[in-house]
Parts: sequence; structure tokens; C-alpha cells
Amino acid sequence: MRWLLLSLRRFSEPRSSSETRPVACVVESKASRGGIWEMRANSRAVPGCGERPTGRHARESSEEPCPKDSSCHNTDGSYECICLSGYSPLLEDDKIVSCTDIDDCNDGNNGGCKLPAVCDSGVTSGLISGNARVCHCPEGWQGCGSPFCELDCEDCPKFKTDASVCTEVAGGTCTQVCREGYFGAEGDCAIECKPCSGCGIGYFIATPCSATKDGDDVCQNIDECARDTDMCEKPHAGCQDTDGSYICQCESGFWGNGYQKAWNKPAGFLLEVEKYGCDACTECQEGFHETQPCTSISDRVCEIDLPAGPYMIESEADGNKMCVAIQNDEWYPTRVNEGNGDNWCGLSIGEDFEGKETEVVKSNPAFVWYFSNLYNNEVGVDSQLYTISHENMDSTYDGYNMRCMYFGSEGEDIYPTLQSCVDFEDAGKCPWGNGQPNPTFDSKLCDFQTPTNSDQETEVKLGLIANGQAVFNVQAVKVVEKKYIIQANARDGDGWDCLAFEDSGAATNPSRYNWGNGEDWCGVGDWDGYGKEMALLNNKQAVFILTKL
Repeated sequence: MRWLLLSLRRFSEPRSSSETRPVACVVESKASRGGIWEMRANSRAVPGCGERPTGRHARESSEEPCPKDSSCHNTDGSYECICLSGYSPLLEDDKIVSCTDIDDCNDGNNGGCKLPAVCDSGVTSGLISGNARVCHCPEGWQGCGSPFCELDCEDCPKFKTDASVCTEVAGGTCTQVCREGYFGAEGDCAIECKPCSGCGIGYFIATPCSATKDGDDVCQNIDECARDTDMCEKPHAGCQDTDGSYICQCESGFWGNGYQKAWNKPAGFLLEVEKYGCDACTECQEGFHETQPCTSISDRVCEIDLPAGPYMIESEADGNKMCVAIQNDEWYPTRVNEGNGDNWCGLSIGEDFEGKETEVVKSNPAFVWYFSNLYNNEVGVDSQLYTISHENMDSTYDGYNMRCMYFGSEGEDIYPTLQSCVDFEDAGKCPWGNGQPNPTFDSKLCDFQTPTNSDQETEVKLGLIANGQAVFNVQAVKVVEKKYIIQANARDGDGWDCLAFEDSGAATNPSRYNWGNGEDWCGVGDWDGYGKEMALLNNKQAVFILTKL
């Protein structure tokens, strides 16, 4: 802020021009009252203020008798020139020829401005002139009512903030320090205080926030694994520390996200799998194969070797490919070929059905067999157990249309046939076809009746398995070639016998057979030194090709 100060100097009010009159005067160099010069009378007429000289006293221009920055004052018989206030006269021949601006600041007192204020009279700046000066107040002394910069202004109202504490300091300044919860360098009025950052989840404050330039909170990672404060599912999940967090991972043989169900998942935290904890990986039971391995975040996927559904059964027992069928009014499965090539049971496939051969076979019920698995991939049960059913081809049979293949005579028959009650004098005691099947069971349980006539699927299934006559163990020999063995309960009740075409494959009907070299793989021997599976494949008598229709 600049204050304009006017220094008033003594001067006489000018007389009006009407009072002037010509007089005779002489010029005498006599200083009078500082800056006032008198023109005294002599024998010559001298013009007064506002009059123009004549004759040899005439000037070439129309200038006033007094110089710039001065005033002319009439006196009795003459006039006098007076420099304006703030100006000093310059004399030549005892006459005022000019008035020079006086430096009002050069009075030995800094023009009245209180140091360290800067006094400006315009001599150097040229911004002001005449009887005037300006005090340039330093920071902290401006705008609080003193043109001479004498008052120490309050600075805190201008600079203080909610984040700092301000203290006035004599000398036109103040000091500030950041409040608790903020950091910044302590200093004069203008400082910057920033909020302390704090530490997020997974970190602790190693160095607290302080009121210094670099005083923000210093955060350090928390090792939850080392502190045993993690939420990993023990004992089957491991803990790996990360910056600001940790990762849980199930150990080998288990899968899931590894975190306890009680874990409070942070917002925005993405899990690879929503399955909490660690569960043991599914094991593929016999009759099932792995299609996707078990990883730490996904379970093993097992698919059944032989899915339930309609199939065409082929045999190459004697080197010729033929289908196993039950013809109209026949009881026993027989090898058949209709004579139109080795494939598709020798059926005639017209041009319109090329690529639709399975539809042609399926339209001939004699060649269609239905396999129904009794268990899925369950632990503790035989997951290779099936029932094998066929459409009724006996016009004299008045039972359900679908009949299961079984061994009659209470399991003593050598050749399989379709279920019936011919072995029972009292039909009421026959467990086969005695009433319509439960629709929820369909025909897969062979319309089997328990002694208590249970309508519970599990009880009926267990009764059917215990009976053993219509239950088969279907085992893959070479899945990619759709080759399987079909095993039935051994006649002696110990283990399994295979369905096979005896007489070196020349037999017409399959029967239960075991080669006598143990219970597995139909009792075959490792005849060629390549394993029992290869021995079965090379022998062909007990190997069936199952093609789903």
C-alpha cells in the first residue's frame, strides 16, 4: 500500500489581475522568505503579473513572467515569483529561471516512513511529483491504518488454516505449524499442511506422521503368514505373504480358494474360485476316466467310460464282425449279420441315410441294447455295474415292454436270456415283471420287486445287486476303440465270469466263461507277454464293441 503525503509550503495568495498596474521598478537581487523573489520599483515601467512587456522588455513568446512550477504574485508596483510547494528555485542573475522538485524523502528521516519501509518521492520513479511522497510498506506492515508503516499488522488472519496453528511474531510476520493429523515444514506465515495418509489394510504405521516437510506416515507391510493371523483353511491350505495382503492356496490333492468361510473378503478382492476352504480332489473310480486334472482351484473332472443309453453290440470273436441281437420270438442273444458288409450289422444303408447309419440301426429293435449304470463316480461302491435291457421280442410275454438280460434258473444258467418268471411256479413270488415299473426307476432296475415291494429306488437297487442275476460289470479294455468286456456273477458266486463266444469264437450265443488264470480280465493269461488286456484284445472272444446310437 502506498500513502500519498503532501508537504505544504508557505506561499502568498496571488492578487487578482485587476489589481495590477504599471509601475516603474528596478530588479534587485534580494532573497525574501525562501523561494520568494521581489521585483522592486525603479525608473522604468515594468509590467505586472498577467501583463505582457512592451518595447525592449517585450518577449518573443507569450510566456508568463514566472517559470514553470511557480506562481506569480502581484505586489505594489511589481510582482514576485514563488516556486510551488515542494520545489526549490534555480537563480540566474538573481532571477528565478526554474523550479526543481525537492526530494521529500531526503530529509534525514526517510520522509517519515518507518524503516525498513521504502520512501518514494518520485525523483527516481517519476510516478509522482510535487509536494508528495509514498511509503512502500514491507510484508506484514501493509494495510492496517498507518501511511508511515508504523503498525505491525496481524498476519495470522490472512494465512491461518484449519490444518495449522498460527502465532504472531513481532517484526511484521508470523509462524505456523501443522496440526495433528497433518504434515508440512514449520515456518513463516505461508506453509502447506497436507493430511497424513495413514496406512491401509495389510500395513502398520512404522513411523507416525509428524509436522515436518516429509513427515507423512511411513507404512510397512504386515506379514500375516508369519504372525499366524491369516484366514487360510488349515491344515490343507498354505499361506504366501504379499505386499499389503496374503494369498491362500490349497495343497496338492485338495482344491478350493483356500480361505476360511468366516473370512471377511475385502471390497474389490477377486477370487479365482468362490469355493471356500480346501476339499479333497475327486478320484475317478473304476469305469470313469479323467478329463480335467485337479488343481489348487478346480476339482478333477471324471467322465464315465460307458455313458447310459442305447448301443449296438458287435463281436469279432471268430474274426468276422457281427452284431449281437435278439430276433423276434427268440430268447437268447445271437450273433447276426444281415449280409450287406461288415459294418452296421450288415444292414442295407441307402444313399439317403449316409452319415445317419446309427438311425438305421436304431430303427431295427433287434440290434438295440440299453445300458444303464447303477452308480455314478461314487466312493465305496462298484461304479462299473450296469443293467442291460432289450425290447421284448417274445409275442407270448405279457410283461413290461423292456426286459433285462439275465441268467435264469436263479442264476445257474450258462447262457443269458431276457428276464421272465418261467422259473417260478408261483408267479406271485417272481421278482421279475411282477407289476409295472416305477416311472422314476424306468427300466434300468428291470422291474425288480423286493420282498417288501419297496418303492424306494435305493432299496430296489440294492436288492437287484444282491440278487445278481441281471447285474453286469462292464469294463473298458480300450476306450478309444470302444472295446469292453461284459462280466456276470460267476456261477460259483465267487467273482466274475465274462460273456464270451466259446469254441474259439465260433459259438453262436455268448455264455459265461473264465480262462482260469485268476478272476480279473476273464481269467486270461499273459500269453504273449504284453499284458492281459492285450491278450484279450488279440483273443477277441470276450471283447465287445459298443457303439452308442
